[in-house]
Amino acid sequence: NMNGMSADNTADKTYANTKYKDTFFRYLFKEKSGMLELYNALFDDCLTDESEIEDCTIEDVFTRQMKNDLAFRVRKKRVIVLTEHQSTLNENMPLRFLMYLGRTYNQMMTTNAVYKERRIELDAPEFVVFYNGDRNQKEYWEMHLSDAFPEGVVYFRIADRQIGKGGYLWDF
Repeated sequence: NMNGMSADNTADKTYANTKYKDTFFRYLFKEKSGMLELYNALFDDCLTDESEIEDCTIEDVFTRQMKNDLAFRVRKKRVIVLTEHQSTLNENMPLRFLMYLGRTYNQMMTTNAVYKERRIELDAPEFVVFYNGDRNQKEYWEMHLSDAFPEGVVYFRIADRQIGKGGYLWDF
């Protein structure tokens, strides 16, 4: 139940505990100094300039609730770090990160930028899930978005509408 109470009006410990850990995680790293410290710890770096950090955490414009736990850009490194704090395993995290990344890129560029002919150079994403659940897991493991596709590979086809000598795939 969303209010932390079960149907018989008793406190739902799992929900309350999960919400508390999630909120505390965001609180720890909400300032640029915390984001910088987290970046240095995750990527074995020693950056010191907080002005290189830009908060990219996605918020819901109507309720002002966070949509992802923490996201920040490190300008000097051309990287965007997207993080989630999870107490339950979720095999859809790669898909969620893809959705967060799309919204993040959308917020970073002008409205018509993607319709221009020149390719946009993007900051590289780094996705990190901090798992603190009670399932026994390895210290590190990876998930792949490609696992969600039955064929395992996603690519883009570009077809020139001119086929052969003077023939066209279609006429306008």
